[in-house]
Amino acid sequence: WRKIGELKQRELKCLGRTVPELSLRSYSSGATVPDEDRERMARDPSLVYQAGREYGTRHFVFRRTNLPCLRCGGPIKQLRQATYNSGESEGEEERTRIIYFCPKCQNVR
Repeated sequence: WRKIGELKQRELKCLGRTVPELSLRSYSSGATVPDEDRERMARDPSLVYQAGREYGTRHFVFRRTNLPCLRCGGPIKQLRQATYNSGESEGEEERTRIIYFCPKCQNVR
């Protein structure tokens, strides 16, 4: 929930490693979740909203609100985050988007 300029150097380095890894995994497999976790989600109906639907096994947190985290088992949460678009005519326009996360694993209070 912080701006990039507020991150510590170690946090920026972590992002610099993690973002390309997730992007490559997503591009090559169509999912951000490793195959072993996807298989676990496919076998355990409590980990997905609709059992048997392959789409529900692609992500760690995206669209998994209140389902168990794949790492710690705690519930996935969501919050709205304000974003700003520079409008051509009247300055910045506020919009919101939903952010999904595990409060425990991602240390969010």
